[in-house]
Amino acid sequence: AIPIGFLIMTHQAMPEFASDIAVWNAAIEAYPASPAVWDNRGLAYAAQENLDAALSDFSAAIACDPHFHKASVHRGDIFAFRGDNRAALDEYDRAIAACTQRAAYFRKRADILFSLDRVEEARVDYSRALELDPADAIAVHNRGMCSARLADYAAAYEDVSRALALNPRYYEAYLARGHILRAMGKMK
Repeated sequence: AIPIGFLIMTHQAMPEFASDIAVWNAAIEAYPASPAVWDNRGLAYAAQENLDAALSDFSAAIACDPHFHKASVHRGDIFAFRGDNRAALDEYDRAIAACTQRAAYFRKRADILFSLDRVEEARVDYSRALELDPADAIAVHNRGMCSARLADYAAAYEDVSRALALNPRYYEAYLARGHILRAMGKMK
């Protein structure tokens, strides 16, 4: 299945045309220098699980405008989905260089950094994401997981508890809090 992040922008903008390749072909023919139309056709291809075509269109969007950060994020999402974390990290770096005000970009990069065992860097990026979006329960939880991995259990406990306050149905945070309490010696 394709991650929902690929589909959000197109479906919000024009849900009736989100996966209609013919519509985006016509848009590209009319506006070939527009990175947005290339990006949207790439999203349509991704929705149809044609990831190679999606990558090609996201690359075309970046060729039109090297600072079109959305296409870099979409490329990063495909690379992450395919397990190519280093390529995903490069794309998220490019997106953040172009746009430093998107919490989701920092969270995505932090997820990759964590998977590459670059835990301190991941914790910094989760913190930056939370500066931009303090209500992101996933970023709070994941920063707590970084702190736990670094044996900073007090900070880890504080973060997973905050994640639960933000989303009381976040069952992973309950599990994490139990593991953290056990690591702190407060639970058997």
